[in-house]
Amino acid sequence: MAEPNKESVLTNNSSSAGKARQKNLTAQKIVFYVTLYAVLVLFAVVEIFPFVWMIFTSFKSAREVVQNTGFYLFPKDFSVEAYYGKTLYSLFDLVPFWRGLLNTLITESSFFFVGIFADILAAYGFAQVRFRFRNGFLLFILCATMIPFVVTLMPQYAMFSFLGLTGTMWPLLIPHFFGTVGVIFYLERYMHSLPRDIFEAGAIDGLSHIGRVFFLAIPMAVPALVVQCVFTFLGIWNDVLAPDIYLTRLEDKTLQVMMQYLSVSAGSTRISLLPVLMAGATLSSLPILILYLSCQNLFVNSMATAGIKG
Repeated sequence: MAEPNKESVLTNNSSSAGKARQKNLTAQKIVFYVTLYAVLVLFAVVEIFPFVWMIFTSFKSAREVVQNTGFYLFPKDFSVEAYYGKTLYSLFDLVPFWRGLLNTLITESSFFFVGIFADILAAYGFAQVRFRFRNGFLLFILCATMIPFVVTLMPQYAMFSFLGLTGTMWPLLIPHFFGTVGVIFYLERYMHSLPRDIFEAGAIDGLSHIGRVFFLAIPMAVPALVVQCVFTFLGIWNDVLAPDIYLTRLEDKTLQVMMQYLSVSAGSTRISLLPVLMAGATLSSLPILILYLSCQNLFVNSMATAGIKG
């Protein structure tokens, strides 16, 4: 009987070992992806559940919340009294909700119609124009981004109080007219990475610095502008401290301060205002949700592009 070929035996052994190794790798990949998706699903549930609970709680009645102290998700008796009820405990009876929304939008407009252009002009000047002490000014802006807002709040309050502007919207509007140091620094870094030859070609074609800003810098910096506009919008929208300090009357305050007022009221009254508070939180979250859903693809692409450029 002929002996088996040694080369064929080695080949079969190596083939078997390769298949076993491949099976192990496949099993490891399956375990990895199952674990990864399980963790992602868990994080998604943790993030989404409070929002879902907030919506369902807003459709509970005050009587139901008081009588049922245990935790449960779905309302037993579907009610809209938190939004529009004949009692004194509906949202629009407790706070001037639409006035607060208007005040918030007015505050937002001070940045988006004035301040963003100040940021763009300053960023372009630092990125594309060579002038004396440029690096020193840029270092100053970088250091200014590290100063907490509360540190500058009291000097600003003293200044606006001296000018007689406290109790009005002007202390919230004027600082945004001059831009934001964080936005300036971010846009400067992005514009600094843009090809300088394009701006030199624009100068040869007769474009002034203002023309180069509006016809060259802004179109090329759209990804960075989108990212900063979204973050700034969220920052102004969620600001509670400054409007609460500068504004005295409830009808003059912004939406988030009114939600804070509802939160304090819910914790200091016998009749639970939790459904009303959740109704206010739901309505105040809708503009942010609509903004994100409508600009989701643009925002994600802008984040990726701005990250690569920056």
